[in-house]
Amino acid sequence: MLLRFTPDSAFVLASGGPDQIDAHPDANLAERIRLPGVLIPGLVNAHTHLDLSHIGPLPHDPALGFGPWLAMVKKNRATSAEKVRASVVLGARLSLAGGVIAVGDIAGAGRAEPLEALRGSPLSGVCYLECFGHGARIPSAVARARTALAAHASRGSRVAIGLSPHAPYSAGRGLYEGLAATGAPMCTHLAESREEREFIATRGRSGQLHDLLVGLGVWDDSISESIAGRSGVAHIADLLATTPMLLAHVNDVDDADIAALARAGAHVVWCPRGHRYFGRPESVGPHRWRDMLAAGVNVSLGTDSIINLPPQDASRLSPLDDARLLFRDEAADPGALLRMITANPARALGLDPRAFDLAPGPLAGLGVVEAEGSGDAARAVMASSAPPRLLFANGFSFAEPFDARFPRASPWITA
Repeated sequence: MLLRFTPDSAFVLASGGPDQIDAHPDANLAERIRLPGVLIPGLVNAHTHLDLSHIGPLPHDPALGFGPWLAMVKKNRATSAEKVRASVVLGARLSLAGGVIAVGDIAGAGRAEPLEALRGSPLSGVCYLECFGHGARIPSAVARARTALAAHASRGSRVAIGLSPHAPYSAGRGLYEGLAATGAPMCTHLAESREEREFIATRGRSGQLHDLLVGLGVWDDSISESIAGRSGVAHIADLLATTPMLLAHVNDVDDADIAALARAGAHVVWCPRGHRYFGRPESVGPHRWRDMLAAGVNVSLGTDSIINLPPQDASRLSPLDDARLLFRDEAADPGALLRMITANPARALGLDPRAFDLAPGPLAGLGVVEAEGSGDAARAVMASSAPPRLLFANGFSFAEPFDARFPRASPWITA
């Protein structure tokens, strides 16, 4: 690979074999660097909850359903501004240790500390402020979101501010519509569980999620009036057709749902390790990511929070580990998997997807993976168990000799 550096960016001039590199007119002027392993673009984790990083992995019995897990998170999550900020800083370090240079992060309960922490890190992407509200609570929730958008406008930051109506059971249709009207980037959890399916099917009047809303003191009968459709996707399908939105999980869909997602040009981010942690294969079946891709849906991979990761994986937050799971267990195409953790999620987050591949053009970041064998580079990366090592990202250096081109991101180096 032949690279050209400016004070705050990198460009790929040529990539491929030695003959292709040497054919470039600037090749004879370049400093030659030998790196062991396979070069990969900086990775993108399109769905994560960095404010939960301090909790670490926690066991969960899927047979208990989703409600007890939500209660466990509420019990353990940080509440003070200082601790929330520290948790996101930890999550950013774990992300960088996993070769990740851009994230789609969910700032729990609409707090600003995650956004502030991410803007102080070398990461780029979108920080989505989480929003809740049904019925009479919707106008005030929309007003708070608008105030936050005004107070934290991007102003050229690498990390944009977005909004996340949490999920159909915790955010009324009016909240989705009010947030969409702001024009901010949007993300939501959708079609995630059998409990959500029951909530939609019964118009919210029974099931574990109904009981959760009652227990929180936020249930009222107007919620039933706002629920439409036979599935989570159908519930907001008309809104998806007019509002670009990143949809997290989308575990529980049928052919009609996939067709609706394709027509809407929706972006889906799936978390394979989270899928197993929550027992989704047993409760809603295998994820239909291949069918979505075949229909033209832009599908990415994410990690979800550190809580649902195996303890042995908790030294990093990397969608490469989720891609490797699919490579091992589902014989997934390695090239497609690599796109699902680079260019696909970059496009979903509104970033330039060309900066997340190794073709000639801008390059947001570069990593290396120790891998054996020759031939297909993507296959070698997926077959390897070695962690990715970040070399540079977003104008920051993580390794020599790239620190001669960019400021060294010393406080953020974790591995």
